[in-house]
This record gives sequence, structure tokens and C-alpha cells, in this order.
Amino acid sequence: MEEERRNEYYSYGNLATQPSRQPERKRKVVRKKKVVRRVNYDILKSKLLYLGFVVYAFSLGLVYVVGSSFISTKQTDIETLQVDLNNIAKENLLLTEQLEKVNDLDYIYNKATGELGMGNPDTSQVKYITLANLSYSEPLQAPKESKKRIQLSFKP
Repeated sequence: MEEERRNEYYSYGNLATQPSRQPERKRKVVRKKKVVRRVNYDILKSKLLYLGFVVYAFSLGLVYVVGSSFISTKQTDIETLQVDLNNIAKENLLLTEQLEKVNDLDYIYNKATGELGMGNPDTSQVKYITLANLSYSEPLQAPKESKKRIQLSFKP
């Protein structure tokens, strides 16, 4: 019997013995008694009131931040529009100066005679033609003649 017991713990191919197993003990089930908690409504009301104040303060802060960001965005938009307006005003001034220069008769005469090589037409280059009044609208103080004379000049 002792040999069987020895063989029982012996694991073949290994010198270590198997641990002995003890039968499991039954555990006692301990039931906890239900504790009836009474709700203290005063504490609950104060906690809810505190939570309400926190939510109210958070919402006020959120409204302030959103309003501030909206105002700052509009302010930057206004600044960029003012810069654009100033640039357009400068460009308009430059274009007005150029227009006055181009409409100057002395400038046009110098440009035509100097750079383009034009000159005043001779009497042989001037041709007159008569046209019927084909306009459906008449100027405010138009002459009552039905034919107009137009001077055309050609450079050979």
C-alpha cells in the first residue's frame, strides 16, 4: 500500500512528485442584510442647486467665449475690408490720373506726331461724303438738316 501511495505521487519521466490535493471545503454562504438607506432630501436639494449653478456658470462662460470670437472675427473682416478699400481708392486715383493724361489733347497730338509718325492731312487727302440721317435718336439740340458732312483723312 505504501508503494501504491508512492507511485501515486510519482510522475513518470520526472523526479518531481505531484502535489497532493485536498478535498474542497464547502464555503458558507453569508447573506448580507439589506440596508435600507433613507434619502436625505435636504442634501439632495443642495447638491442639485450646486449642480444647477455650475451648469449656469458654464453656459454663461460658453456664451461669452462664442460672442467674443464672433466679435473678433467680424473685427478682422472689417480691418481687411478697410485695407482693400484703401487699395482700391489708390488704384482709382492712379487710373483717374492716367485717364486725364490720355484725354489731354496735347498728349494725344504729341503721341500721334512723335511716336506714330502721323501728321496733319493735306487738302488732297481730305474727302467729304454725305450720309443720310440714319439715327433713330437725335441729340437734344440737333440741327434740322437731314444730311451731315464727315471729314475723313487718309495717309497714302
